[in-house]
Amino acid sequence: MIRMVRNMVEMVGVSLADAVRMASVNPARALGIGGRKGSLEPRKDADIVVFSGSFDVLKTMVGGRVEYEAKAE
Repeated sequence: MIRMVRNMVEMVGVSLADAVRMASVNPARALGIGGRKGSLEPRKDADIVVFSGSFDVLKTMVGGRVEYEAKAE
């Protein structure tokens, strides 16, 4: 999914905010789970991906718990 976000920003010229929305809010709504996933709001699952300016995934959190963290270089 991070490749899709990067491609939309770099190749298509979509804003980062719109590309992230395309990868989060829209799929959650399409799957009928927008009430608990797709955005950071009270009472939602707190699934988060933190990435660098070069689109490297640095950390993922599921339900507010760290599931992956890149090793420091």
